[in-house]
Amino acid sequence: MNQEPRENFLYLLAALFLLTFVGPVMEVSFGTVGGLFAELSLSLTLVIALWSLRSTRTEFFTGVAMIGVNIACTVAWLWFDRPVAGIVAHLSGLVFLSLTALVGIHAILRPGPVSRNKVMGALCVYVFIGVPWAEFCHLLHAYRPGSLSGIQPQSGQALSGRFLYFSFVTLTTLGYGDVLSLTLYAQTLTVIEMVIG
Repeated sequence: MNQEPRENFLYLLAALFLLTFVGPVMEVSFGTVGGLFAELSLSLTLVIALWSLRSTRTEFFTGVAMIGVNIACTVAWLWFDRPVAGIVAHLSGLVFLSLTALVGIHAILRPGPVSRNKVMGALCVYVFIGVPWAEFCHLLHAYRPGSLSGIQPQSGQALSGRFLYFSFVTLTTLGYGDVLSLTLYAQTLTVIEMVIG
């Protein structure tokens, strides 16, 4: 008999709430300390995602390695001001979040009745679609300035709430028009996210 797993998506949803709502507010309200909190909330989300979505041994050890790389690069970036480490930290987080979305999709599509845990899992997967696109936009804006209008150059290193805002406005195909994709790269990312949304 296939037992329904514990309420594993509840913890992941709480971590994603910290990452997508509390982190950006902290960054705006408390400057450097808030930016550090926002950056650490990404690492915390990665750890909770790995813990809550335990699957195969290969996926588990791959996740542990990626989290280790992410945390080490985040430390090197924030404390030793190594820009390359920042790129690696964002890319490792991006890949991990994308893979976690795939594992989450597999978990919620598993045969069986629809439960509260599966509904929370679907919400997590939806957020896992928006956060990597915010990371993509953040990296694109950082290394190709002028790719997006309506976003000022950042003083902090954390994933800005403006990128999360733009990502979720795009994902829902709402598009207020206050942040716009100006380059072909940014427009391509925007179109892909809209199609997924």
